[in-house]
Amino acid sequence: KFDEIPLYIGGERRKAKSGVLWDNVYPATGEKLSGIHIASTADIDEAMEAASKGFSVWSRMHPVDRSRILRKAS
Repeated sequence: KFDEIPLYIGGERRKAKSGVLWDNVYPATGEKLSGIHIASTADIDEAMEAASKGFSVWSRMHPVDRSRILRKAS
């Protein structure tokens, strides 16, 4: 159980700039489990920029190196 579930952008967990939280509710009981941060347009722009930078690095990696990372993550 978490108090809040943040955004994950550019390798960092952070609160949404929008300040908006949605309730994460367990449907069987109606119990609130956490608040989920809802991304603003600015958050999405930053996520897209971070993803673009990450893809630039990822796409230049040798496939064997990418495979090692994916296997380690799984």
